Amino acid sequence: MRKRNTVLTVLGLLLFSISGMAQVFKPNEQLVKQVDANYLAGTAQYKIMMKELEPDKFPKTFNTKSGKLETSNSGWWCSGFYPGTLLALYEKTKDPALLTEANRMLGLLAKEQYNTGTHDLGFMMYCSFGTALKIDPKPEYKQIMLNSAKSLATRFDPKVGCIRSWNSKKSDFIVIIDNMMNLELLFWATRETGDSSYYKIAVTHANTTMKNHFRPDYSSYHVVNYNPETGAVQKRQTAQGYADESAWARGQAWGLYGYTLMYRETKDRKYLDQANHIASFILNHPNLPKDKIPYWDFNAPNIPNALRDASAGAVLSSALLELSRYTDQKEGKVYFKAAEKMLESLSGAPYQSLPGTNEGFLLQHSVGHFPQHTEVDQPLTYADYYYVEAMKRYETINSFKPGQIWPDNNGVHINAHGGGMLYDKGVYYWFGEHKVAGDLGNSAQVGVHCYSSKDLVNWKDEGISLKVSADPKSDITRGCVLERPKVVYNKLTKKYVMWFHLELAGKGYAAARAGVATSDHVTGPYTFIKSYRPNAGKMPFYPVGTALKNQVNCNKLLTETDTIFCRDQPGGQMARDMTVFVDDDGKAYHVFSSEENLTLQLAELTPDYTGHTGKFVRIYIGEQTEAPALFKRNGLYYMIGSACTGWKPNEARWFTATSIWGPWTYHGNPCEGAGAKLTFGGQSTCVLPVAGKKDAFIFMADKWTPKNAIDGRYLWLPIRFKGDDITINWSSDWDLTVFDELNHK
Repeated sequence: MRKRNTVLTVLGLLLFSISGMAQVFKPNEQLVKQVDANYLAGTAQYKIMMKELEPDKFPKTFNTKSGKLETSNSGWWCSGFYPGTLLALYEKTKDPALLTEANRMLGLLAKEQYNTGTHDLGFMMYCSFGTALKIDPKPEYKQIMLNSAKSLATRFDPKVGCIRSWNSKKSDFIVIIDNMMNLELLFWATRETGDSSYYKIAVTHANTTMKNHFRPDYSSYHVVNYNPETGAVQKRQTAQGYADESAWARGQAWGLYGYTLMYRETKDRKYLDQANHIASFILNHPNLPKDKIPYWDFNAPNIPNALRDASAGAVLSSALLELSRYTDQKEGKVYFKAAEKMLESLSGAPYQSLPGTNEGFLLQHSVGHFPQHTEVDQPLTYADYYYVEAMKRYETINSFKPGQIWPDNNGVHINAHGGGMLYDKGVYYWFGEHKVAGDLGNSAQVGVHCYSSKDLVNWKDEGISLKVSADPKSDITRGCVLERPKVVYNKLTKKYVMWFHLELAGKGYAAARAGVATSDHVTGPYTFIKSYRPNAGKMPFYPVGTALKNQVNCNKLLTETDTIFCRDQPGGQMARDMTVFVDDDGKAYHVFSSEENLTLQLAELTPDYTGHTGKFVRIYIGEQTEAPALFKRNGLYYMIGSACTGWKPNEARWFTATSIWGPWTYHGNPCEGAGAKLTFGGQSTCVLPVAGKKDAFIFMADKWTPKNAIDGRYLWLPIRFKGDDITINWSSDWDLTVFDELNHK
């Protein structure tokens, strides 16, 4: 990555650790089969709803007394759930009728992006267009989402510290617990634009709500009325519950889901603590039934004969499945089992609709507004939406989720950016840059982090394998730039060898050096040996048949990149973005972006892997390629790289060669589908061969976030082969069985 030497703004996120062991969940096989059946049944149900729905209307509920489908216009707070559920079902079943209907509904809903009269734009637009961006993205969806976030932000009042919920008289400023669910839209907007104002609004709203909405036992009021001038609390109520001091079930579910997503987006421990406290209140409440589907209010007066609320159960199941991934082993298991029981209960009588009933709704027995006698003991669109979301989260609990928070065994987002992978004695080791928050995160403050795994999904923190030095005279002193570490094992010396791109502290990106360190143990500690520019005084190797025009002549310079090459030739070649590759014969090669990032160079390493032999070739001369990742399949060498425009994502590119020395043939962009032109927002860092699986290679990419480096995400995607050609397609979640499916095609 060719970085700009500028001071970066700070979101100020901090990373907090949690003690625990790796979370490895084992979904119940029978329930997984039931979930698969639910998708098929759900598709059939929603086709019924499609037929019954008036062309310009959105479904709300099925009135079991009148036997009629009740609908709304696009401005109703639930309008986003129907298209969102259609898309989620389509993602699983690939039934084109669902996608066609979803697109039709999105067209009707799009105008709400400018609706500043509601706080529910998260429900309306994120659950619909946000889902579409993941499953069937179109360029216009991003602008619709950004406009929606802008509209939602207009309802924020800094004096109160909250987003206004219901519109009311001037002396009142009403905020409801439901509003926590709308913050996800704001976080998305900050990630998409880099504008931290959305992030700050979401955090401020969550902090104010955490302070004023919750009782000492961590149950929540539904409504808090603030003084709009002073921000003081005027009144607390529970409008949709049994009484002001009661625990309305869906309100507790909104709170749990909301603070779980707050932790996901900020990694601030206080939000995780809050989510844990809310979960404890719910799961340990004496009035929680054995099937885990709550009564409509935990304090309803006629328990055990009170109505259940399937919608609350669906939201809770989805939230607990996510929360189980962030907390320690003991709590995670409790949350997972509770969510599993909720999902199991919802997937059968009396909550699941029988085929052909309820005008196509998936679930029945939800409670909307009991005190107002509306939508009581009826199907509801948001119950269906979160039910399908919970099903997906359950089925994919152990899958890869590109671009999402990836917790390690301590519940902390993995901190191994620009990483490389080593498979050693049946264990995968992931080495990467350890980032910190803010502008400091773009220089090395800690060192190289190492993680281990046997399944590639669940990772154990092995600590810092190479620490930066406290000695200001050291090449790797704190504040240097230490990027893209790659580790290989040398069978001759029995040493583990780490190479990395190094820039000297305070020198920007002028040094452009390669650094090397070694260790007797795979996880370290590694001892720094040296840094330098490779192949000083050497000229490139040219395979037989290389045209003279493609051979550099320092006495007759014709191109910019040749000029740079010859400028650097006496002292060694620039070495920035890099990888290391060990061939079948045990020889190792260092591939790096050189000549001011204009040209790739591939250089042979010495037998001990700690130096260069002087033999090297230049690849794709003058075309600005960085982020090389090299692998081999069926005797053919492959390399994936990236175009170069600073921190911004670029189009990927791939090459092949029958010899490591070339010639290397350029083939274009391997990525396909929406987002392919920008590599789905990421940049290549490594290609990982999966042990024990034929033709199984994972494209590893990083999604850089220079304004807050610690929040960088990982995009792991399967590489597909057709003959010798490769393609990379986006998938929001997948697992290793995809390679079994690909190999049978």
